Order: sequence, then C-alpha cells, then structure tokens
Amino acid sequence: SAYRSAADYLAPFKRILDVYTSRWFGNPPTRNGFDPTLEFLQRDDVQGWLENPAQPLPPDDYMNVRQVAATALAAAADKRFFHWELEFPEVFFAPSTPGGQDVALREDGGFDAVVGNPPWGAEISEDEGRFCQETFLSSRDTLIDSYGLFWECAPLYCKPNAQSCYITPDTMLRKDELRALRQLFLNRYSILQIVETGPVFEDVPDTWCLILVLANNVPTEAHSIQHRQINRFVVSAKERLTLFESQRWERDLHTLQMVWQQRPDAAIGYMVSQQEQALISKIESMGTSLGNHTLRFVISRGEEGSKKSLQSKSPQLWKIIVPEHVERYSVEDGYHVENRRLSPQKVQNFYSHQKIWVIRIQKLRWVQRLICGYDDRITSAGMKTLQIIVHQNNDRLKLLSLIAALNSRLINFWCTNYLVDDMNQSYLQRIPVRLADHSTLVTEPRRTQLAEKARKLYQRCLSEGHACLLDFSRHHLDLGESDVVHDLLAFLAEQMIELNKRKQAEVKRFLAWLEGRLAILPKNGETGIDSLTGKTTLQNYLGDYQKGEPACAWADFFYRLHQNRRRFRVSLEEVKGEIEREFARSLAVLLPIKAQLATTDTLIDKIVYQLYGLTDAEIEIIERPQYEQALADAKQQVLVDKNLADDEARLAALGEKTLAAGQRLQERINLAVDEAALAAALPGVEWLTAEARTFLVGAEYDLRTRPEQLDFSATVVGYAKAVEQMLGKRLFERFRDESGATAADCANEHLQRYLNGGKPPTLAVMSDIVRSAKEQALRAFVQRIFANAPVTIFGDDGVAGLLADKTIIELRNRAAHDTVLTRADALTARAWALAILARL
Repeated sequence: SAYRSAADYLAPFKRILDVYTSRWFGNPPTRNGFDPTLEFLQRDDVQGWLENPAQPLPPDDYMNVRQVAATALAAAADKRFFHWELEFPEVFFAPSTPGGQDVALREDGGFDAVVGNPPWGAEISEDEGRFCQETFLSSRDTLIDSYGLFWECAPLYCKPNAQSCYITPDTMLRKDELRALRQLFLNRYSILQIVETGPVFEDVPDTWCLILVLANNVPTEAHSIQHRQINRFVVSAKERLTLFESQRWERDLHTLQMVWQQRPDAAIGYMVSQQEQALISKIESMGTSLGNHTLRFVISRGEEGSKKSLQSKSPQLWKIIVPEHVERYSVEDGYHVENRRLSPQKVQNFYSHQKIWVIRIQKLRWVQRLICGYDDRITSAGMKTLQIIVHQNNDRLKLLSLIAALNSRLINFWCTNYLVDDMNQSYLQRIPVRLADHSTLVTEPRRTQLAEKARKLYQRCLSEGHACLLDFSRHHLDLGESDVVHDLLAFLAEQMIELNKRKQAEVKRFLAWLEGRLAILPKNGETGIDSLTGKTTLQNYLGDYQKGEPACAWADFFYRLHQNRRRFRVSLEEVKGEIEREFARSLAVLLPIKAQLATTDTLIDKIVYQLYGLTDAEIEIIERPQYEQALADAKQQVLVDKNLADDEARLAALGEKTLAAGQRLQERINLAVDEAALAAALPGVEWLTAEARTFLVGAEYDLRTRPEQLDFSATVVGYAKAVEQMLGKRLFERFRDESGATAADCANEHLQRYLNGGKPPTLAVMSDIVRSAKEQALRAFVQRIFANAPVTIFGDDGVAGLLADKTIIELRNRAAHDTVLTRADALTARAWALAILARL
C-alpha cells in the first residue's frame, strides 16, 4: 500500500533519529566528551545498516558499534520514540518545487490545530528527566510536570497562526516551577483564551483545571486574552460542568497579554480586571518582599517525617503542632514530642524562638488564603505541613505587626491573585510587607506616650465606633510616623491573640462540663462530643464572626442533644434546665468577646488599608468579593439545611445571612452612592429601621456592582425583608402596642400569638392578615393612623394589593430554591418594595 511504501521509505531516517535520541537512553557521551551516537552516525560503514538493519555492522574498533546499534533499537522500542515530522510527512513535507519529486520541510508545515488532554503527574525516570531538561526550554532549570512538556510541543507542530488547545491543571498559570513555560508562551505565542474551570473531573476532585487556547504567532502589544472563570467556590464537579455548558461565567474579561509579560515571574493573576491588577501593582510597590534580608525575617518549614514517628506517648516539655492546631492569631498546645527527635538546626534557629505558624496547604476554594497563628513558646515545633516565620532579633513587635498584616484582607487579596494551594517558602518570601519609615522614627518617651494614647482610643472604639482610632493612625501616617502605626497594629494583634485565648478557654470549659454532665457513651472509637451526631453545631455554638454566623439558638442546640439522647448515661430531660442555664451563662461570656474580635479584626483591616495608601474605591475592590461570596455561601447553606422545612423558613434564614453580610460590608466600605440612590428613590428614609436600611442599601449596591451573570436572589430577598421589617414596624408593632386590642380581637392565629408576645408574623402571613376582611380591629386601628387607608393600605393598588402580587410571590419562592434570579428580577422587586414603603 501507499502507506507501507512511505513507511519503508522513511524507515532509514527514523533509525537515524532513533540512534541520535538514544544518547539520552543508554548511549550517553563519555566524560571526556566522546559522543558514541554522533560518531556512529558519521561512519560510512554503518550507512548500509541504517538503510536496512539486516545489513551487517562492522566489527568493534575504537568504539563498540554493535552495542550502540543494539542499545538504540532497544531504547526506541522501550521508550517508543516518536518523530513527528516522519510520522506525519504529509503535514510537514512538500515537493521543493511544484510537481517535483524531491521533498523538503514546508515553511508553513504543521497541523491546523492541536487539541488534547495530555497526561499530568506522569512519573518521569532519571534518563527521561535528563532528556527533557536538555530538550525543552521550559525544563532547563526545573523538570516540570508532564503536561507542560506536551504544551511546549503543541505549538511547535502547528502551522503559522494555527491554534492549539489543551485541558490541564491550572498550575501553569502561577506556580514557580512553570515560570519558564509561561515566559515562553507569553513572549512567543498569542494566548487567545484562558478558561479556569476548577475541578470538573469527579475522580480527581482536587485537581483544578484550565483550558488554554493559543495561536502560533508572536503577540502584538495590543493583543488581549479572553479570561473566563467559573466561581471557585462551587464544590460539585457536575455543577461546574453545567455552568461551563451554559456559559455562566463568574468572570469574562479581556486582559492585555503584555500585562502578564511584565508581572513578576510572568504569573497570570487570578484577579484579571485592569483595576484589580493596578491595585496588585500598587500593593507591591508600597511593600518590600517578606524574604528581603533587610527585614530580618526568616522562613522555613517544619519537621520532615510523620507525626506518628515524632509524637511521644508520655508528657514532654516540648510540643509539636499540625495545621489543625493553627487558627488566625492563635495556636493550640499540640502533641507531646521529645526534643531529641527534632532537627537540631531547626530547634536552634526556629523552634526555640517566638514565631508565626502558617498553614502550607490551602484548598483553592477556601476564602482565607493565609492562616497565621502566633506562638510565643520557645519549646514548640511543627510538622512540614506548616511554614514558620521568626525574626532574627526576636523582635516581638515586628512579629506582631507582621501577623496583623498577614491575616489582613489586603494581603489575602494579594494572595488570591497568586492563587496556589501551597504556601511554601518561596511564596511567602514574595509577600509585599509595608515597612516603618526609619527616617522618621519616633523616639522615646513620645513613642510610649503615643502607644498608651492608642490603647485608650481603642477602648473608646469598642463603644463609639472606629473613627477615633482611624483618625489617629491616619494622622501619624500623614506625619510619616509609620512606626507608630506598626506599634498600633502590634497592639491590636495582641488583642486578637488574647481574645482568642479567652474564647477558646470558655468554649473548652463549657464543652468539657457538658461532656461530664451527659456522661456520653463512646462510639466507633470516638468519645465525648466528637462521637455525637451534629457535633459541628454543638462545638461551634458561638458561631464564626468571620462568616457572619450568629450564636446557635438554644432550641437548635437542644435539638442536636435530643438527636443523641440514647448516647447519654443520664436522662436528657432531667438535666435540660441545668444545661440551658449553663449554655446561656457561656454565651454571656462569649458574645462580648466575639463582638470585640469582630471590631478588632475590622480595625486591623482598615489600618492596613491606610498603611498601603488605599482609596475608598480600591478598598471596595478587595471587600466586594468577600461580600459576594458571603451571599453565595448563604444560599448554598440554606438550600442544604434539612432543618429548614419550607420556603418561608429558608427565606428567613437567607434574610438573616444577607443582613449579616450587608452589615459587614457597610462597616467596611463607603456606600454613599447607594445611600444617595435610596434617598432619591424613597424620600424621608430616616424613618427606616437600621435593619431595613441595611437591606435596602445592600440591594442598591448589588444592582450597581453585581455582574449580570450572577445570582440576584439575595437582592430580591433584601427588598422583601425590608418590606417585612417596615410593615411589622409601622403596622403590626403599633397595632400591638397602641391599639389596646387583645388576641381575642384577632382572627388570624399568628396575629393572636404575636399579640400574646410571640414572634412577628412573616411577610406571607402579613399579606394574609392585611388582605383579610375578618381583621376588623386591625383595620379600624390602621384607618386611624393612616390617611386614606382604605386605598393606600387595603386597596387593590395599595399595600394589600401589592403584597398579593403573584410575580413577587413567585420571585420570593424561587429565591428559596436552587434557581438563579436575574437583574431584571431584582429591579422588579425594587419597584415593588419602594411602592409599598412609599405607602407606609
């Protein structure tokens, strides 16, 4: 056949290339520079064998010819050498003249497209590694993942302007070891599209994937890359594929390729907008890399080996910690360990100093990129899954101000841009740290006096708001006295450390008391609360202020205990009252601590923003993603909560979480634009309750900033909750407190319970009550306090008619389910809410 004839014709050329390639696989050059493969190929007496291996080879002389040939054939068979131009001659060769018989490589030779899913994580042997490092530009310094080698090949075998596309791990975008491959791509080829899909293969749920398309031509200065991302917080691979198929991107932006060419290490940022990259550049310009020797911080990682091999069964002075022991600002005791088992060098240089522990491995979907705990012990070590930071002079203030910066949202934003899963030494060394200006250092005793003044202002902040302390820090930054601000950050970090210790001590005390009082039976090797169903609710009864979680209600806490009632050696009913009293006592201790933690954390973030010179607009760039994610998390949590039995319960829970997210946002950024928009749409907004105002301003902010493709469910809920708040305040609360009516005067059982001291009715129940002609007492009272109430309140075009709007009822129901509401839906809810509020 024609194919066999072509294969026979090309066989000698393949043998030549096989012999040459064997120099990496059994026929290496000698130490004195003799290269047996090149020498073999230059000999006249082996040309017959190259044409036909049946031809005899010459006897050995100054070289072992037969061994070179045999090794080359064996290596070619074992490694399956693949010479692209010879395997696809029709793609790469053409007659040198039209109609001629001789052939030559085509200048425009190559494939029209290369598409694939190359292997990643493949094991590469030592000889294969040498071949790759000498053959591939991207592996000259460090042998890269196998998929990177395929990527370097792809455009080489494309014709000019042709495209190649692979799906691979996303590590090539930002990992250190793939820097050379990025530089090669950014400088030599035009990247057309980057699609960050996240995990889309269910059998490898922790592999974050990337689809990259590039064209085989040199990019112009004006060339931009289309960069698409699926929300990184989506857990389900199936859901990600659905989002991919429906083209529902969290982001779909264009970025000039030259932006990434100019970035440090040619890293392609996760934050791809022009404004975000300008902010990243500003943060880096304001700071000095943490690894800079002038800062005198030293970074290493913990002990090699396994925890099991190091952990001691007997009590020891020394402790060793693992990531589970590290939280923001705090570190738990850890496991006992014998000092002699630890690395002597690390004991001397790191473990016997006050230190900061940093968790190394972080899942890419986690919001908090750096989790840093402060450890002032001089007898504590850590495992290799932790990084450790010490100061060469053991400067406590510098370590404390550093941990405040590392745990701040500003540095978290920087880390999100360089999104990786391993916070290793080289990564931490690049973090831009804002230094004190040594040219304007404040001397004693004034520095001590200012530190004391800052402490007093902090105490005022806890009751009066942030302004006084922020004015203090801004004033001293304006004077160039940044060391005063670093002292303040160190003090605030100390507060975070101490508050966390107090919180942990009280939680530990209460849970230990509870375990002892219930006498919990062990199960499946687990003991105490760890062995119970719903243990997360019980252990986290305080709620995480960083996530806006309220404290667990007693009813929910007791429900979890009741689920496990057969696991206790005592009757739960008999000790219920005692547990409830102790639960309330513990929360009475913890809730003020929780509030102070939230206030102090926010102060640190705001002072760090000042330290780096951020504007209100730049602060919003950092804060907005946190808010958006809080809303997305809120809906996801509500949807999976089996304790929420119906739509009204889900809407109530979603409203509570939306309110918490809005309160945190409005505490952190300037929303004057949205306040003004609300005031223009609803004159006299001063009569709104604080919560209703938060809902409405948050919803206005959503409409101004949220991308079209995202879900507006929380916005719709915000407008509905504002109506529910004000309807309750303006009608129902006044009816209860001012009318003189009793439950006997009401027909609706929910209204009866409300008048008897029960919970306020929900919006759906309010709608039924307001539209019911049976509620004569309510109607009579409302007509006394509202002019023209039969029309404005009870008429078809009034509040009652608006509450019965089927479109809004459907939108509220959809918000409580796994559906996406649009901007148009939110605008419909806005018009409806403003119409009702105007009538109230």
